Amino acid sequence: PQSEKSSKIARKRFVHDTIKYAHDTVMPRIEEIHKLGVFSLRGIARELNARHVPTYQAHLMDMEVSTRDPAKARPLWSAETVKRAIANAQKPIPKINIKAK
Repeated sequence: PQSEKSSKIARKRFVHDTIKYAHDTVMPRIEEIHKLGVFSLRGIARELNARHVPTYQAHLMDMEVSTRDPAKARPLWSAETVKRAIANAQKPIPKINIKAK
């Protein structure tokens, strides 16, 4: 069905965008933090929060395209989200082939 195809395209776009955000936005900030001698995931999370670097979900909220309930607290960096961002930054940015009909 068409809805299945749409959800696959949306998933590919989401994966592409999260990896690209990690490459372009998060890793340059983490490299700056490493220069300060901070290497622990918790320490990096504290620095990212102090520098007001948005998580990917907060970034989506800023762009007003998030499906997250706006009444919930704004997501902050944690050791786990830093770990995921670093893992995403180590992946190549996938190409997206979306054929228009």
